[in-house]
Amino acid sequence: MKKVVSAGGIILRRINNKVEMLLTYNSHFKMWVIPKGHIEKGETIKKAAIREIKEETGLTNFKLVSKLGVVTRPSKEHSGEIVDKDIHIFVFKTDSNVTPIPKEDYRKTEWFELLEGIDKIYFKPERDFLMSKIKELEKV
Repeated sequence: MKKVVSAGGIILRRINNKVEMLLTYNSHFKMWVIPKGHIEKGETIKKAAIREIKEETGLTNFKLVSKLGVVTRPSKEHSGEIVDKDIHIFVFKTDSNVTPIPKEDYRKTEWFELLEGIDKIYFKPERDFLMSKIKELEKV
């Protein structure tokens, strides 16, 4: 099976001593996801994650905290081909108290308390990975 690499991130903020995460909703596929996407030619994995967050959420003021790890799961490409996707996931934090507006009109964003947000993520391997890192995420 063909291997594909993508990058994205979890954006966290602390409001009233609770950690919240920003998710993006894709109305084409009717699913909540973490912002992520393919790495463009000449782009580093970290820069791809930052670009994808800006494109898919509209958020621009956030800081890198750490690289959380890599999740591998099957994925269907635009061509219809099924591939193994390695998703490099970074953790970012922001002090923003607004809900950003994505550049793409078929997306929307929303803040969720951390556990609720993880539960809303469509892809089970990503949910499971984030739950395995919950202690680390709660400290941000």
